[in-house]
Order: sequence, then C-alpha cells, then structure tokens
Amino acid sequence: NYQLDNYDYKKVAWFYISQGLILEDETNKELTTSERLTRLAIMGGLNFDKFQFNLSEYYFHTESKHITQLSLSQSMDRFEYQIGLNYDSFASERRYFTADIDFELNDTFSFRTGYYYDIDLERMYESYIGSRYNPLNNCWVFDVEYRQKDEYVNNKLKLDRSIALKILINYNAKNFDSVFGVTL
Repeated sequence: NYQLDNYDYKKVAWFYISQGLILEDETNKELTTSERLTRLAIMGGLNFDKFQFNLSEYYFHTESKHITQLSLSQSMDRFEYQIGLNYDSFASERRYFTADIDFELNDTFSFRTGYYYDIDLERMYESYIGSRYNPLNNCWVFDVEYRQKDEYVNNKLKLDRSIALKILINYNAKNFDSVFGVTL
C-alpha cells in the first residue's frame, strides 16, 4: 500500500575518511600545508550476513602517533562472539586484545564473559562473567556481573574485584538505562 513500507534494507559496507586542517593561525602564518594537517580519521566496516568487521584508524600528524581499533563479530541464533584489537601509541595501557562471548540460554536468561589481554605485558589483565534476566515483557532487566582487574602497584599484584547488581528500565525501543545499581 505504501511505497516506504514494502522493502527492508541493511548496511552492507561503509567507509568514512576525514582530515583535520588548520585554516587560520595568527601566530604561525607561514605554516606549510603539511604543517597545517591535524588528525586523519579512517573508518570502515563490512557486514556479511551474521559476520561484522569494523576498523577505525586515527593518525595525528604532529605527534606521528595513531590509535587503531579492529573488531570482528559473529551472531548466531543464541550465541554471539566478538574479538578485537585496540592499539594506542600514545599510552601503553591502551594496547590490548579483547574477546567477548554472549550466550542466550532462552528468551529470558543470558550469560556473558569477556577477557582483556595486555599486548605489552603479555598477560590477561581483566576478565568478567555476567548474567541477565530479561522478562518477556521487555520492560526491565536484572543484571549481575563479576569483574576482576589485575593491577601492579609498586611491583606487587593487586586484584580489584567487584560484583555489580543492576536494574535497567526500557524507556523506549530497546534502549535500556540503569535506574538502580550497586557495585560491591
């Protein structure tokens, strides 16, 4: 009946490029074009059925440093995983691999776990395991998560462990926001 309602579309591939440029600089009027370049951003992604690949690269010309993020994920009926790489040449604590797994037991219960691997230290430094209860009315969610983060302070391993209990409310169209949460 209506032309807008008779089809469905999906983003298959996307690419974005942006280059920052200083147009006017009162203190340095003699800057060359290459000296006026600030930040180059390149982002892209591909979707193949249930596979998704994303890439983002930020290059800062003045520092000759970059931030790179890569991720690959696959969704199946009740199982989803994602692996990723974050590499920041500005700070060594932001260089790590990630692995996240989400499993839906049924329509109301789901379980998840994830790991973060430090590239420079060559060790796992953070992990979590959690569960969600989402009633069929899709109005609210109860979330429980245990998280452990390893940190070295004065060459001694310090374990930061926490348990989070959250209640999330669905205010509109699958957008859950936390209304109450406790971290122990």
